[in-house]
Amino acid sequence: MTNGSRWLLSALFAVSLGSLSAWAEAPPPPSDAPRAGVIHLAPSADPAQKPAARPPQTVSRPNFALLGVGAGAATVSYGLALGSALIYGAIVWPIHAAATKDNAYSGTMAWLFVPLVGPIFSAQTDLLKDERGLRNLMYVDSAVQVASLGLILAGIFMRHDVTVTPDEDEDDDKTSFLLGPGPGGSAGLSVMLALD
Repeated sequence: MTNGSRWLLSALFAVSLGSLSAWAEAPPPPSDAPRAGVIHLAPSADPAQKPAARPPQTVSRPNFALLGVGAGAATVSYGLALGSALIYGAIVWPIHAAATKDNAYSGTMAWLFVPLVGPIFSAQTDLLKDERGLRNLMYVDSAVQVASLGLILAGIFMRHDVTVTPDEDEDDDKTSFLLGPGPGGSAGLSVMLALD
């Protein structure tokens, strides 16, 4: 390598070191100053900042108390009648048919499959004509079924106005499920339910 090329390399090295030290000592550009080669878009909204609260709204909702009482009464009253008919059809009738060679299904129990008026017709059959207690029970069961249907319809149509804040109403619906490793990174999985 000649002396001229050595001097040239030394000069280039010195210039590059000088420019690096000057670049390192230069203050950083302001954060809002545009940089070359970067496309700047309009600033987006801060995700942590919530939009302005909307005014409260009045919404019409069904009467859940009446709906709950009606549904509970219907489940018990019709459930007892239907359960009796199913147990008779699955257990009693096959054993009776095998023992007596009589395959006729009892009309008294068949009527219990019909909601609302089924127990009334069941009480009018020949099987229960002398059973006053069972007949009264059928009448009561039918009355409870009709009353429960009335409560359900009343709960649907007797609506009431409720004032809600839309933001609170939306926040109530936010539910997230997190699935991850066990606590402290232990083996196994843990499931966490987060209600926001």
